[in-house]
Amino acid sequence: MNEFQTCTELNLSRKVANNKAVVVIVNALIYSTKIKTLDFHGNHLGYHEAYHLANALKNDKVTLTTLNLSNNSVGYQGTYYLAQILETNITLKILRLNRSSIGVAGAHFLANALKKNTNLTVLEIQQNKIDNDGTNYLADMLKYNKTLITLDLAQNHITDEGAEYLAVALRDNSTLKTLNLSNNRIQAKGIHSLANTLEINTSLTTLCFRCNRIDHEGAQYLAKALCTNKTLTTLDLTNNNIDNEGATYLANALENNTTLSMLCLQSNPIDHEGTQYLANIFKNNARKILY
Repeated sequence: MNEFQTCTELNLSRKVANNKAVVVIVNALIYSTKIKTLDFHGNHLGYHEAYHLANALKNDKVTLTTLNLSNNSVGYQGTYYLAQILETNITLKILRLNRSSIGVAGAHFLANALKKNTNLTVLEIQQNKIDNDGTNYLADMLKYNKTLITLDLAQNHITDEGAEYLAVALRDNSTLKTLNLSNNRIQAKGIHSLANTLEINTSLTTLCFRCNRIDHEGAQYLAKALCTNKTLTTLDLTNNNIDNEGATYLANALENNTTLSMLCLQSNPIDHEGTQYLANIFKNNARKILY
């Protein structure tokens, strides 16, 4: 156990072979107050291993701040154990469960826990099939949680319905700064709801909508929001269906917007004319960056 006494970061991604190894490691955690970051990324760990980790986190001597369990098979059962700990844990700040098969039930467990948790600032749950129902649970959580700063929901089969749940919740949330909804199925209707919220929200600084189904209509809604929003600094619309018309709406909005510093429009059907129109807007405004 001596090797753990001075270690602050333990990276075991793709290195842990079985349940017994996890038990040894988590037991070592109990005897070390130094380890702050634990990375179990890509180890085929299941709910049994999640159970042992959750038990370790119950110990007051464990002061872990970052836990990465992405690319495992934690499932909704393992998420249940972790969520129970989140209700009372006061040290964990970053939890990564990307591609961990948590599903709708797992999202529900996490949402309930985060209504009580006052310490976690980053939750990443990309590609977990949480769907609109899971998004609804998390959106409801945002009405109560006052500490979460980053929520990553990329690639979760979220449609306009889920976007609307989030839009309503963000009207009552003043702490979330980064929301990632990339690789979902959001269209103009969902963007309309989020854009309406963006007009009054004063905390969001980064919105990622890469690889959705946003067209010129959605771009128009966002452009209208940018005319009044004073906090958003990054808007990623890469790989959508925004054409010249949509680009024009955004460009016109940016003439008066003084806070947005990064607008990503790569891989959209914008031709030379649209690109030139955007370039002319940016030419006289050094704060705007077009990718």
